[in-house]
Amino acid sequence: MTENVLKGHWRYLIYLPVLTGFVLFFWASLHTDLSKREAREGIPVLRMQENKSWLIPRIDENTIRTKPPLWHWLAWASTEVAGTHETTLRFPSVLAGTGSVALTVWFGLRLFSPLTGFLSGLLLALSWRTIYLSSHARIDMLFAFFTTASLALLWKLWAEENSQMRRRYTWFAGAALSGAVLTKGPLGLLFPLMTMAGFSWRTRAGWRALPWKPLIGIPLAVAGMWAGAAIWEGGPAFQQMLYQELVGRLTSSEAIQVHHEPFYFYIPRILVDLAPWGFFLPPALWYGWTHRQKELPWLFPALAFSLLFIFLSLLSGKRGDYLLPLYPFAVIIVAVYFIEGMGKVSSWFWKIPAGVLAFCMVVFAVILATPLYFHELDPETQLRFLSARDRWSVGFLLKNHLPGAWFLASSSLVMLICAGLSMASILRNKGRQLIGITSFWFLATVSFVMGPLAQAIDDQTTLRPFAKEVLKFAGDRPLYHYGEPRENLLYYLDRSLPTLVDDEILTELQKPSHPLLLGKNSVRQHLLDLSSELEVVLDSRQPFKGYSLLSLKSQKENPF
Repeated sequence: MTENVLKGHWRYLIYLPVLTGFVLFFWASLHTDLSKREAREGIPVLRMQENKSWLIPRIDENTIRTKPPLWHWLAWASTEVAGTHETTLRFPSVLAGTGSVALTVWFGLRLFSPLTGFLSGLLLALSWRTIYLSSHARIDMLFAFFTTASLALLWKLWAEENSQMRRRYTWFAGAALSGAVLTKGPLGLLFPLMTMAGFSWRTRAGWRALPWKPLIGIPLAVAGMWAGAAIWEGGPAFQQMLYQELVGRLTSSEAIQVHHEPFYFYIPRILVDLAPWGFFLPPALWYGWTHRQKELPWLFPALAFSLLFIFLSLLSGKRGDYLLPLYPFAVIIVAVYFIEGMGKVSSWFWKIPAGVLAFCMVVFAVILATPLYFHELDPETQLRFLSARDRWSVGFLLKNHLPGAWFLASSSLVMLICAGLSMASILRNKGRQLIGITSFWFLATVSFVMGPLAQAIDDQTTLRPFAKEVLKFAGDRPLYHYGEPRENLLYYLDRSLPTLVDDEILTELQKPSHPLLLGKNSVRQHLLDLSSELEVVLDSRQPFKGYSLLSLKSQKENPF
């Protein structure tokens, strides 16, 4: 039946989520320079362009990235084709995000119907954390893509009866699992196989339902070849890093950075990070477990979501981005609820989260209208509940009248109209109309926030112009840094930047080569107090997390 439907108008409609995702992810990738965390992945790509350290992603000779190199290889290929630029570095994430949307469409279509596939893909493309991670130079989205691809192929393998096709799917699944392992390590193998093991047990299919030996052996062989070559190149330093990543994270070793959080940490995170659709996840799960838990098409995404969620919750180290591989299955569950579950359970199950979204629209309208009436708003005193960076961003926008009054007024009006239409849909019990209104509201909001607004803020916070000034001023003079530098400064300088401590500063800066010292503005006064001979020769002029270039007074002028 699905194949016949796909020959009609649905054949074109199901492409819409994929196209929407690609355009939105690419649009968001155009408007900012690299952040600190993005530069952490971008610097190893620069080293690869210099034909250095192909097997082991490195920040410098002493700092090894803790993840395998597949994302960095793809980013290198992208920069080789289109040149080194923030957007080309982010292109693997854009493609991975688009691929994840396509796989979600495929899953929803094959497990349920074309309408479910279409809606599932659209919900994933229009979720804020998906957009963010699909438009940034981070490995998370590539990992989510390979994890989803692995589970799609494992599902096909599980359902296939033809022996020749099973062998083909086994190799394809092994390749996808290998990609996941080479992106983020052992979790790339553990997540999909744990899901399939739970599914096989739950359906009483037994362990023999899948060819476990090749499914485990292929990715282990591929990862083993890389690890063996990397150990040969990296020596004891790489071996120590590998041990800490494999054992230290599970044992919460103090030698590595583990984000310790309580076991319930992911419950609010999944609701917020999957916004605006995450608020509907609890009623969607309730509907499924009470009405469809014995149906294999629903059970598969439900188990994939639940098992991985519980497993990640049991680990001591937690970060919201670890949930990204769960998103495709979460949106499928929500899509099934939207299409058929809203009318089978109490309408309050969807009206309450819908009311929360309508309230959010009103809040956005108030935020946009506030600068029109309160010209003397002081974020530092009146918005203390925001982070320091957010308070600075609000202050900058207010001071420079960004966006303009006309835009603020019209946007506030649109938000209020969306809120009113949403409330009307709730009162009239029109759930699908609410989905359309929410999709429009979210698309318009995120396109502006991750587009022009993000660029306006980035123009004031990026370290690229300061790095260019430093390089021009320094010429061939050595550069040092006080303490550990931010990775985005390292990326835009793209040159050696050894670190110094207090006792080394004067000794190094007095050398005949006339070295210069970089330091964060937060420690600038401390550096000036160390010696009256030090002075600031360049300032990034950033009120938030700025940088300074310092020199000895006797060596201020560039001698070269």
